[in-house]
Amino acid sequence: MENNLTSDFLGNRYSWPNTKIELDDVQALYGGIHVYLPGETAFQAYVTRVAPGGSKTKYKLPLGRQEKDALCQLFIEQDFLSIEPEERPGIPDEARPAITLGNYTGKTHTVSKWQGIKNERFDAIYRALKQIGERSKDF
Repeated sequence: MENNLTSDFLGNRYSWPNTKIELDDVQALYGGIHVYLPGETAFQAYVTRVAPGGSKTKYKLPLGRQEKDALCQLFIEQDFLSIEPEERPGIPDEARPAITLGNYTGKTHTVSKWQGIKNERFDAIYRALKQIGERSKDF
């Protein structure tokens, strides 16, 4: 495993089940999705779908340990802690998704970016978390 800020932050692979991961992609006007993977060994994802207007539907989805380990590996490969998206004023009604990573000691790191900004490393993690959230459509 390569050594970078994120691998140092997450620690050894045996501590990865205690990693907390969160995607907050809810825009006030259009709604969106919130995905939360708690730092526990239950290996579940909690998904909240927010409709335009604010009504919420909540789901609890199974998540295998291998899948959570793969997500942690993705955070390391993209060196999440070193991502610094371009900052600019937001465009009216533009979404600003935020991803939060928490380690086994309880420390967290959040990165957010305006939807119109390109950042391949952020977008790779965003897509992976969004795919987990999209599974809720099957329930």
